[in-house]
This record gives sequence, C-alpha cells and structure tokens, in this order.
Amino acid sequence: ATAIVSDSTTNNPPYECTYLAAEINAIDAASRERHTGQEQQRLRLRREEVRTREFRLGC
Repeated sequence: ATAIVSDSTTNNPPYECTYLAAEINAIDAASRERHTGQEQQRLRLRREEVRTREFRLGC
C-alpha cells in the first residue's frame, strides 16, 4: 500500500491559519457583491476548499 501525504501535513508555515481566515473573510465580502451565477459558484467552491484546508490543518 502507498501512503499519500498531502501538503497539509508537511511544510505549512505557522501563519497559514491566519491567512486562510483572511481569505474566508475576503471571499465572504466578495460574495455579498453582485455577481453572475457562475462567479458566485466559483466563490462558493473556493470557500469550501479553504474551509477544508483549515479543517485539515486544525485551525
């Protein structure tokens, strides 16, 4: 069996949780503005990716 090691378990600087929180705030602010449905979907998916990253890091 081969173990897959993601970037979240190695080489993560200590400020990454702060950066991710700031990115969530920026995404939330952008999603409150008027956008096309496609852009809103892109923001929603990006927010989900960032939240998943936060969870994996234990932020």
